[in-house]
Parts: sequence; C-alpha cells; structure tokens
Amino acid sequence: MSKHTPGPWNYDAGYIDTHAVDDDGSRDYIILAEMHSTFGPDNYGVDQWMLPPEEYEANGRLIAAAPEMYEAAIVQQECGLPSKVTMYDEDGCEGWLWSHPDGREWAEIGDWGQPPTLHPLMRAAIAKIEGGNNE
Repeated sequence: MSKHTPGPWNYDAGYIDTHAVDDDGSRDYIILAEMHSTFGPDNYGVDQWMLPPEEYEANGRLIAAAPEMYEAAIVQQECGLPSKVTMYDEDGCEGWLWSHPDGREWAEIGDWGQPPTLHPLMRAAIAKIEGGNNE
C-alpha cells in the first residue's frame, strides 16, 4: 500500500490542502483535492445542485480529518486502555493516563467510575470533522 500525504490536512473554501516539507526544509503549499458541488442539468435537463452545500462542507471536513483519524486509531490500538492516575496536587483529582509504547502520554481529568471510551486524539479528530478545530 502506498503511503498517504502526511497531515495535517485542512479544508477551506472547497479545497483540501497541506504544507509539505521539502528536502531543503522549506514548506510548500499543496492542494490535495478540490471539492465540487456541481450545479448543472440532471439526466432530464433540469438544473440542480448535485450536493446540498451543508453536505458538501461536511464531506470536506471529513476528508481533511482522515490523517488525524488514522493516527488516532493507530495510537488508541497501541496504547490500549488508560490507567487511573491522581492528578495535580496532593489531594488530587481523579484522572486517566494513556501511555504509548514510544513514551508519549496523554492525561485527562475524569471520574474513575467512568473510564473514557475514546483516546483524546480520536475525540479531537471527531471535533474537526464536526466543524471544530480545522488546523
């Protein structure tokens, strides 16, 4: 399988784009895809939008989040379940710690009775798809 263009990918004004780093360290702007919500005649000659604008925008956000979703799925698989941790001060508060075999860690506040079902990277990718952070 070929390797995909590294992320992050961005969606803006109908384009999926990224910035690639060249061998010399410079960054180049690359358009990966152009989204179209074509207006034109259907099979009967009636002009119509092929996709509603809201669906067109949602598709762009979904495609742009693909690298983050892929990374999040791999990280969640490799981290396994989070561990219970006491966070902040000596009295502490309940939280969860995700530990990756490569040494990366993600901590979050949370009730020990309710373990998180998704890794923080997966939730961030979902937020991007739903119109949150587009960076």
